Amino acid sequence: MKSVFRLVSPEEEDVWFEQKAIDDDEQTPEGWTDNLDDLNMPEEEPTELESMKQQIVDLQDIISQFSGGV
Repeated sequence: MKSVFRLVSPEEEDVWFEQKAIDDDEQTPEGWTDNLDDLNMPEEEPTELESMKQQIVDLQDIISQFSGGV
C-alpha cells in the first residue's frame, strides 16, 4: 500500500489535502500525487503566540550580541 494526496477545495478551512491508500502496483490517479511536497500548499501564518516567541528569541540574540555573549 502507498499513500496518495490531492488538494481539496478552498472552502474547506481546516483541511488542505485529502489522503488515501492505494495498492503499490496501482497507478497514481489523475489529480493525485504520491509526494506530499508536490501539492504546493499555502504556508500558514504563524499564530500570535508563535510570533511573540520568535520576537523574544530575536531580542535575546540582540541582547547577547551587545553583552558579549552572556
